Amino acid sequence: MAKRTAVIDIGSNSVRIVIYERTSRFAFHLLRQAKSRVRIGEGAYNQNGHLTDSAIQRAFETLQEYVALAKTYKCRKILSVATSALRDAPNKNIFINKVSKELGINIRVIDGDKEAYLGAIAALNMLSIKSGVTIDIGGGSTELALIDQGVVQKTTSLDIGTVRLKELFLAQGQTKEAKKFLLQAVEGLDSDFFDKPIIGIGGSIRSLSNAYLKHKNYPIKVLHGFDYKVKDFLPFATSVIKAKEKALHKLQIKAERHDVIGSGALIFTELLKYLKAPKVTVSSVGVREGVYLKDFLRTQSDDRFPHAINPSMRSLVDRYISDEHSCKLLKKCSFQLFDLLHDILELPYRYKELLGISAQLSEIGIELNYYDFERHSFYLILHSLYGYSHKETLLIATLVRYHTKRKPSSSFKDKYGDYLPKSKNVKGLIFILALSHAMLKARPLKIPFETSLKDGVLELKSLQNNHLAIEKISRINAPIDIKIV
Repeated sequence: MAKRTAVIDIGSNSVRIVIYERTSRFAFHLLRQAKSRVRIGEGAYNQNGHLTDSAIQRAFETLQEYVALAKTYKCRKILSVATSALRDAPNKNIFINKVSKELGINIRVIDGDKEAYLGAIAALNMLSIKSGVTIDIGGGSTELALIDQGVVQKTTSLDIGTVRLKELFLAQGQTKEAKKFLLQAVEGLDSDFFDKPIIGIGGSIRSLSNAYLKHKNYPIKVLHGFDYKVKDFLPFATSVIKAKEKALHKLQIKAERHDVIGSGALIFTELLKYLKAPKVTVSSVGVREGVYLKDFLRTQSDDRFPHAINPSMRSLVDRYISDEHSCKLLKKCSFQLFDLLHDILELPYRYKELLGISAQLSEIGIELNYYDFERHSFYLILHSLYGYSHKETLLIATLVRYHTKRKPSSSFKDKYGDYLPKSKNVKGLIFILALSHAMLKARPLKIPFETSLKDGVLELKSLQNNHLAIEKISRINAPIDIKIV
């Protein structure tokens, strides 16, 4: 498989390119992305789906630049897919053949079910949710996929999209007719799609959710994995539907989305109400990532990473950890201490896995800059670790940030305290991670202490010359007594 791969997604609204780099067998990361509001479907819905000459030319010139970009990054493979606007267009072959002949790109036009499936496997691989319904609102269509226990069970595609709805109804002020059109489109949806948590995919949902995140003053500025209750979100979304352009600015909607956000919000809210959905979790990955993962995981029968493999974590280790043996030994040491101390420190067992991840990632910031590396590590984890809830990721990042500083600062607790476990749990986990680092201060090949707990005192029996470790341990502000033998 090529180390760097470009994926081009030709949608009704935008044409995007993403470039991924593989770092090991089951790890990759995003290297570059770009988006252009080509609107290849613009004007098509009022002329029986035919693409206009100007839209074809805009799309071709954009792809020309994307191919040059991919070559700059030395991508050995370019995968390209097209969705609703092209699959509906009677004259699509004019564009497809021109691109193939002049740019050497083979565009694969995928049907709605395939589009829904690709978005679903991306969310499955990169979110912690294993059951729910994905909704992907595009310019020409909206795709849904039912996920149950980590498997995509059903998919469907509806002919409702932001550009389609705008051009057919909303541009003429026909809101009632647009709602009627939406209800007709969703009639007959399988009952299995109802009363399920929603996984939101696509530009419209991301734009709405990002604005809602800011509206709530949510402290974790990461959209992927952000979740909210539908009943709390609907009043905000309704205000977006009714808003004029100036009001959209105040509602934190990006200018590039102003012309279609009303139709996107209308589709989303009507679907949420119709499906009786309780909550939404936002996915920053979708069809593009699905295309890449389908190729990346082609030897896996279910298009899933193997159990216990987290590709984003593996990629962080690949890129930022130079001594992986010490990283694994630190995890082993923290697990031993957790098993020994979790009762006396009153730590729920569910935190053990998160502690292990913190141990493995605790020094990733050193590769950027040794000074204040904990802050660099915190940022990298919060923004680059996928597959865990926001609260879980925040806890992992917090342990890493403060394992050398004893406890979180007051300003940090004011900002994030509501999303962290009890203070005594955080302090206990930080203590274990700090002690693990101290015990392995000299980078030994194996854990240089035998540990035991006697009458509430942690005994550390030194198995070799451990001057550096003992000096470090003596400086730790421990919640329990430590005796070094």
